[in-house]
Amino acid sequence: MSDREALQRAILANPDDDLPRLVYADWLDENEPNDRAAFIRAQIEAYRADPFSITSRLAEARAQELLQRHHAAWTSNVTDYPLSAHFERGFIERITIHPSTLLHSADQVFEHEPITTLGFSIWDRSDLSSSLLARVLELPHLRRLRGLSFDEIFALQAEELIALADCPQLLGLRSLSLRGNPVPPPWLATLLASPAFPELCDLDLAHIANLGPALAEGIAEANHRTFRRLDLTEVRFTSHQLRPILTSRSLRQVERLRLGWNGRPEEPGPLSYLELGWVIPWIQLVQLDLSGHLVGDEGVRQIARRPEARALRWLGLAKNQLGSEAVRLLVESPFLQLNHLDLRDNRLRPHDLTVLRSRFPEAQIEF
Repeated sequence: MSDREALQRAILANPDDDLPRLVYADWLDENEPNDRAAFIRAQIEAYRADPFSITSRLAEARAQELLQRHHAAWTSNVTDYPLSAHFERGFIERITIHPSTLLHSADQVFEHEPITTLGFSIWDRSDLSSSLLARVLELPHLRRLRGLSFDEIFALQAEELIALADCPQLLGLRSLSLRGNPVPPPWLATLLASPAFPELCDLDLAHIANLGPALAEGIAEANHRTFRRLDLTEVRFTSHQLRPILTSRSLRQVERLRLGWNGRPEEPGPLSYLELGWVIPWIQLVQLDLSGHLVGDEGVRQIARRPEARALRWLGLAKNQLGSEAVRLLVESPFLQLNHLDLRDNRLRPHDLTVLRSRFPEAQIEF
């Protein structure tokens, strides 16, 4: 076995470890100098940097410039199979693929790249059968997966969701995206309370409006879970349903929380009726999206005066009827250290943007 092959096998065997990737980059510099080593280091630098920071953005921009130059060569291992390939930390870790393609090409798909996340995509629901998905779920290659997502066209059936939760190949799954799929609320409540997917910490249920009551019920019984990421964009809640979710034990260590609301222009979202300073799980929160809730200046005051919000780097406050008072509160907060701030579609003036840029000089500000 050559040194290159040994290093590549080490990367496949330890997908969570950066060290084999950096050693491979050093080997490339010494033996086959090219842009791939710089690309690996740039993506790892972006991954390790303070979230959403200018350091992370610049490193990722360098990586994307290199990838555009060499995309065909660096994806040659998988171009015959997936619909798309996504690089993380220098290597292809996520691909989007049709289930029938994976069923017939799993050995080749997983042979050369440390793929840990699959996105399943189809052109039309008629292009998929429950028996095909059942056969895919039997593939032993799925034991390598940490993430799984289904595009919105999938429209998973109840029996398919049950088979998904019962799949022994997915015991190591950490991330599950069902966004836009018509998920039956009783199935979700049962899943959250069950031992299925014991390592699940990242759940995306965006754009499934009717799941509010099921989430309130399931999260109450999900004390055995620890969510790091939760995307509930456009899920419909009452404030009575949302409060126990946000204060649950399973969200105490959440790092990324998206609660974007898409009601009528003058319709307050459920967060507008809650004390944000007390119900939001702040301690490790890095990203928070409150778009559309109409929390107003008072909601911003509760955020800006919360010492526990020090970890926050990305704050989404679009469509919240904010004025210059909200800007003053953000600027004067001794706690906030923001790298990204979304203030689109509010009642702000150009001067407010100037003041914000002075307070958060390295932040991306959407205005």
